[in-house]
Amino acid sequence: MTQLSFTAVAQDNDNDAQRDRWFKEMHAKKHDFLAKELELTPEQTEPFFAIYDKMDADIRAVGARTRALEKKAFDDANASEADVDAAIEAVYSQRYQEWSIENEAKAKFEKILTKKQMLKLKHAEFKFNRALMKQHNQNRRQPKK
Repeated sequence: MTQLSFTAVAQDNDNDAQRDRWFKEMHAKKHDFLAKELELTPEQTEPFFAIYDKMDADIRAVGARTRALEKKAFDDANASEADVDAAIEAVYSQRYQEWSIENEAKAKFEKILTKKQMLKLKHAEFKFNRALMKQHNQNRRQPKK
């Protein structure tokens, strides 16, 4: 199992600068992790991450839009029925939208990655996220200084 090392910056994201630093650190670590797990060649690295980062940003944008619509429907006492309907539509279509984004990226990845690398990608993402959560849980259990 690959061991990841993360700083404790994520534990106290009470300001945007800390949060931005943490996300940049995670972005770089994820790139390193995926490059190693997929055994990317130097020729594959740049085009792969150009596609991967766009896919990731588009998926995050879908999630952010969904959360914003949900928040408005739940928190706004004056939310209209149309607001609630929009939130319901977003929630129930989110996975489809994410799948569509991933499927579009998959077609592009096929031009860059080998079939084995394609197969390894989802597993590598899962491993990275599992390692990140494990580190997060360990950091939470440590007493604050």
